[in-house]
Amino acid sequence: MANNQAYIKLRRALNNEKLLLEEIGKLNPQEWEQIMNQTSQYSKAMAQQAQQKQQEQQQKAQESNKQYQQKLEEEKTKREEIRQKHNIEFLKVKNEENQKLQKILTEEEKKRTDYKWKKEIEAQEQKTKIKLEAELEFKKIEEEGQKLEQSKLDYKKKLEEENQQKELEREMKLVTHKLEEEAKIEVKLADFRYKQSLREHEAMKDDNLKRDVELEKLKQQGKLERDNLKLNALTNFFSGDDGRSRLFNIFGLFAGTITTIYFFKIGSPIATRWLKNFFFKPSLISKSVKINAFSKLKSLVTKNNKMPEVILQPKLQERMDRIKEGTKNTAARNGFFGNILLYGKPGTGKSMFAEKLAVESNMNFAMMSGPSFDQFSATEAITEIKNLFQWANSSSKPMILFIDECDSFLEDRSTLSPDRVRVLNEFIVQTGTENRKFMLCFETNRPEVLDPAVQSRITSSIEFVAPEKPEIRRMLDQYINRYIKKETTSFFSSKPKIDSSELNDDKLVDSISDDFVKYGFVGRDISNFVISLTQSVYADPNFKVTKSMIKKVVDEQLQKKKTEEIYSQNREQRIKERRLRNKLAAGD
Repeated sequence: MANNQAYIKLRRALNNEKLLLEEIGKLNPQEWEQIMNQTSQYSKAMAQQAQQKQQEQQQKAQESNKQYQQKLEEEKTKREEIRQKHNIEFLKVKNEENQKLQKILTEEEKKRTDYKWKKEIEAQEQKTKIKLEAELEFKKIEEEGQKLEQSKLDYKKKLEEENQQKELEREMKLVTHKLEEEAKIEVKLADFRYKQSLREHEAMKDDNLKRDVELEKLKQQGKLERDNLKLNALTNFFSGDDGRSRLFNIFGLFAGTITTIYFFKIGSPIATRWLKNFFFKPSLISKSVKINAFSKLKSLVTKNNKMPEVILQPKLQERMDRIKEGTKNTAARNGFFGNILLYGKPGTGKSMFAEKLAVESNMNFAMMSGPSFDQFSATEAITEIKNLFQWANSSSKPMILFIDECDSFLEDRSTLSPDRVRVLNEFIVQTGTENRKFMLCFETNRPEVLDPAVQSRITSSIEFVAPEKPEIRRMLDQYINRYIKKETTSFFSSKPKIDSSELNDDKLVDSISDDFVKYGFVGRDISNFVISLTQSVYADPNFKVTKSMIKKVVDEQLQKKKTEEIYSQNREQRIKERRLRNKLAAGD
């Protein structure tokens, strides 16, 4: 009863925010949970009532439709009865008239009257038949007209699309023609300027030659006089014992200066470059992991921060294990590395696999992003690429260079601007030969747009597909253990641990896995789900995972996935249209 009174007070306080907060503060956790249960039951009852109302409305609609059909049938029957009655009355009237005529007219007149009466009846029946056929024909004509109108609309839409396509092609041709004409005009102007300069040079050549000869004579005379004066002064300066002493001192000073300058000019850049490569990473690198004694000791101490396992389908896992073993042995034997391409949907574990490959192969790891080139001009980007590969070649251990979203700057050069083509060419030059120092690992969601020269540098291409139910179940168990069951807390912390007993229900976790498989969840989606569930638990005063909490978070994540699918529809078409507009804008 007390709980019902508390629920009633909350219902009354909904219109007053201050009063609502006061009433909530007075509740203990048990009352709050019972109120939430009552609210849930009330919402379920309201939903059931709404569903019953909807079913009743549907039944009423069906019944009204049946009554309407029955009325139509009754109306049709009545009309048929009226028509028959009318014909019977008509026949009766005719019969009476014929009886009267028979009394008056002769037998021959009776025959003519009978014949005429039959003709009238046949004519009446013929008119009724023609009317019915006309109505049927009219309905057929209406249906054909509707079909014809729909076909006209489809044809009109098709013509509009073809006209738009032709207009785009015409604009591209006009832009191309315009650029070609401008190029021809520029060439002609350059030829004209060159010929003009040649004519001016020929006209002034003789006068300039005479003037230059006179100036050169004067210069040579002045130079000879200065050299004679310097030679006399130098001879006087270095003559005698004092002069020879001065000569030796100057020679020693000159040799020491040259040696010092040479050391700072040659040795200083080498030392600076070595220190920079050892202590600093290039600006393109967003993340780097060096495998040494300190990093191994750190990984042993911080076991809870260990990288999660990359869970793949069995066939893909078998292939990736072969790549891991091959890369590990290649690094150990100082062999030549092959480059790999990882492609597939976002969040399927491509980046995580690359970093784990480096750790298990005892190689350094460096990560860069394709969009990071947008912050540089073409010249700066070329310089950064040179610094990047110089840094990779100077690494003490072999390195895996992971390029995330590589399609953003390694796209087919036919779609790039001249500056971007220069950047692509520099990357191709730096990666043109086999290498013992680093291994390139490309990552993209659009492998088909990569430049052919980049594709030729790839040894293996691996597609990361969406996981099936067994893999999703393993991922759920892994992230639940990582974020909830084995929550990282301080040794001296007095905070209560999370009560995750509800997550031990295998049927519940299996149902969640079925929902995730249905909506195409990948590893990152599952990690986001568990993190969101962890945040909901932290918001609960009892730090307890409940079924209602799990259901709410699952529904939110499913809705988020639906929204992402809606956003991704027609993405490729929008990209093509944007590229075409960019080309047209560049042409203008």
